[in-house]
Amino acid sequence: MLAKLNENDYLRCVRALRAGGFVCVLPHVIDPAWGGHAQRLAGFPITMCFTGLSREVEQDCQFAVTSCYVFDPSTYVEDEERRSMTYLCQAPCAYRVELVYRKRESRWEGQKLQDAQVLVNASGPELQQFIIHLTMLGVEPGEPVRKLQTIEGSSCAGIYVFTPDLG
Repeated sequence: MLAKLNENDYLRCVRALRAGGFVCVLPHVIDPAWGGHAQRLAGFPITMCFTGLSREVEQDCQFAVTSCYVFDPSTYVEDEERRSMTYLCQAPCAYRVELVYRKRESRWEGQKLQDAQVLVNASGPELQQFIIHLTMLGVEPGEPVRKLQTIEGSSCAGIYVFTPDLG
């Protein structure tokens, strides 16, 4: 799936990131109507994306980047209390995202890891808000990234842009 940000949205993302804010790429979720494995994976996001600025030294040269992780159905586990799945980066790397849905509490939990080290974690009852909290710290220095303007393969349902009030 190919999603392309229009120029105004892209510039809004860059301004927010330069101001110390964050950008969240909101994913579509797996739909049980797709049949097959989608019936048991339903409700999980298709992708998890973290955003940031390119590592250019000069601010005028910086551009928005994203690191996207795609669900791996072979990692899906379900029991009476929880459902869980791991998301992997399309480029082989030491990073991954693990999501858990706690059935009884109707609550999402997630963490981004580099090898065994937990880099960030979040939890919450509502999926969209949970994803914003999990991804708001953005990309890590060693994560594989690509330009945000074309968010190919991200299964983007929209973006959430936070720009801090500096006034």
